[in-house]
Amino acid sequence: MNKLPRGFSLRDNTLWFRGIDILRLVNAHQSPLRINFPELLIENYTFLTKTVQEVLKSQELSENKFLCGYAIKANQNYDLVVNAAKHTSFLEVSSKNDLDIIEQVKTELGSKMIICHGFKPASTSYFKKIVAMHKKGFTIIPVINSVTELYDFGSLDLKMSIGVRISAKVSFGGSKLPDRFGLTLHEIQQHFAYLTQHKTLSLTMLHMHVANTISDIPQRIQDFDDLFTVYEMMIKAEMKINYICTGGGLPERSYTPDYFYTEYYQKLIFRINQLTTAEYFPILLSESGRFLATETQFVVLKVIAEKNSNDDFSWYVLNGSAINLIPETVLDGNKHFPILPVNFIDRPSKTVICSGATCDQADFFHTQKINLPQIDKNDSLFVTIPGTGAYQESLLGSSRNTPGHCLIEATNELTITASGICSRTTKNDFLQTLGYTKQKSFFKWLFSR
Repeated sequence: MNKLPRGFSLRDNTLWFRGIDILRLVNAHQSPLRINFPELLIENYTFLTKTVQEVLKSQELSENKFLCGYAIKANQNYDLVVNAAKHTSFLEVSSKNDLDIIEQVKTELGSKMIICHGFKPASTSYFKKIVAMHKKGFTIIPVINSVTELYDFGSLDLKMSIGVRISAKVSFGGSKLPDRFGLTLHEIQQHFAYLTQHKTLSLTMLHMHVANTISDIPQRIQDFDDLFTVYEMMIKAEMKINYICTGGGLPERSYTPDYFYTEYYQKLIFRINQLTTAEYFPILLSESGRFLATETQFVVLKVIAEKNSNDDFSWYVLNGSAINLIPETVLDGNKHFPILPVNFIDRPSKTVICSGATCDQADFFHTQKINLPQIDKNDSLFVTIPGTGAYQESLLGSSRNTPGHCLIEATNELTITASGICSRTTKNDFLQTLGYTKQKSFFKWLFSR
């Protein structure tokens, strides 16, 4: 077996995770099984914060010049969001629904900052929610994505801190379309006086996000050139910018050496430090939801059938659906999740492709052939898919344990903390979830009166 993801290990030819016997768990709670470790979010947050603080100190800057927050869209489930609200430095949202969630964890969040991305013209419920929460006393900063939004917030006659997103010049996900978010350099120059001299709006943040995972550090720093240009404009206009937010894009820790994060922030901080002085150096913000959340969850499935192909591999059919559990593989053909055997690791391996149990041609867990242990007819081989904690449920657009693609078997779920298993969710009754209950529907009740 190749190098295991962070936290996984082998004992007695079975797969373990941080001292937990995965085979024992799945035998006790059945598969498909989704296992959550929400406290790993805190561990990743602490690692990144300490790493950047060391870089800041090495460049003779205050270690308080960095904040790491959580992007709720990565995983909106309660266990993660409440941990993020308690332990990270701020929360980032992109919709009215995200703000509804934040109101449910306001005790844990306290006075921490809420950064609002996404489009929010005055006609939307998102805009109205931002204004309402601002009036309630939440520390909320809308990040302007268009000239229309700028004037919508400016017309409120309401004292408010805002950020401005600078449009990036890079392609997204292989697409050659321009960045639809943010203001271009021309728009910022055209509306500069309104941005910097408005009587109620206070520009406190500059933001730019490049929508892919960082792999080439010098290239990523170069991608921020327009951000640095706008920052220089603000310095010349004697505008104090409190925050520079470089969005997300940090790779997950399982496959990234620690020095990568150090090197990235060394170059980023050095570049910004060339433009200003230590006294006026802004607070850097990171909001990489994937970095914080990916490792907090993995899925365990069972091989329920083997089918020979006409090629040099066999199909292993798993008792789940990739479209339900890791939809990112279906939406992005370049995204690959590792699949690790849980048991029978000492057996000879064979070349396989793992498919889901549905009749959909797109329902397979990977497109590249992998090696898994050979099995006999009555064997129960379990496999683990690590790193499913970010975006999979968000992309699916459904809550946990609701029927998914082709109404396949629902997934049991465990949430494990340092003190042990703190919650267990079992498979739902599909008929009840879909509304086929014995209770009379509201409309039947209404018209039967």
